[in-house]
Amino acid sequence: MLLAGCSAAPSSKGDGDLKEINIGVQQSLSPLLLAKEKGWFEKEFAKEGIKVKWTEFQSGPPQFEGLAADKLDFSQVGNSPVIAGQAAGIDFKEIGLSQDGLKANGILVKKGSGIDDIKDLKGKKVAVAKGSSGFDFLYKVIDKAGLEPTDVNIIQLQPDEAMPAFDSGAIDAWSIWEPFLSLKTIKGDAAILVDGEQIDKYSPGFTLVRSQFAEQYPDEVIRFLKVYDKAVKWQKTHKKEA
Repeated sequence: MLLAGCSAAPSSKGDGDLKEINIGVQQSLSPLLLAKEKGWFEKEFAKEGIKVKWTEFQSGPPQFEGLAADKLDFSQVGNSPVIAGQAAGIDFKEIGLSQDGLKANGILVKKGSGIDDIKDLKGKKVAVAKGSSGFDFLYKVIDKAGLEPTDVNIIQLQPDEAMPAFDSGAIDAWSIWEPFLSLKTIKGDAAILVDGEQIDKYSPGFTLVRSQFAEQYPDEVIRFLKVYDKAVKWQKTHKKEA
């Protein structure tokens, strides 16, 4: 359903006259989202008469469907979707490390839930988006606790489904990434049971481009990275506003 809104990228079907660039974005506290809000990509690519089309995704795996179908040119995802994309033979290139991810993923529980240790996840309902960085992180936590995946009731939910389930108490825990970790702990009654820093596990994020696009339009890839770099620098010097 998400991809139905994506138009096929002219870069893969046209005569070399690039008219539109398609960028996939998630709900995350990233320079990519900041650049989108600022309209910096639109301003930069307009110099070449190129329009920018954005498509928002709940998690990384659906973005690979867009890359595979030539309906996305650029995207940004976590580590687990990249591994799955490589295994599936999807033709893409990693053009940037967007984060080391040491604190990017965590498992949320309600305060006073009685779940105070990762071993307490045994027999509990834990929501996670299948194939996402949160999915990979959950399995690392389960292993760290000395449990088997079958010891935990893993429920596959995308963030927009998991959030109300967590709020209502329909699930006991939620393996998720930022900004949901901050939103729920700062404004809600949730606590982070464990994050990557506590178990010394990284969940890096990557900026991607379709290989065919990169081969046809290398200058536009450089242009994309320059705008992204501008957003990274702006975020570092405007943390409160970001």
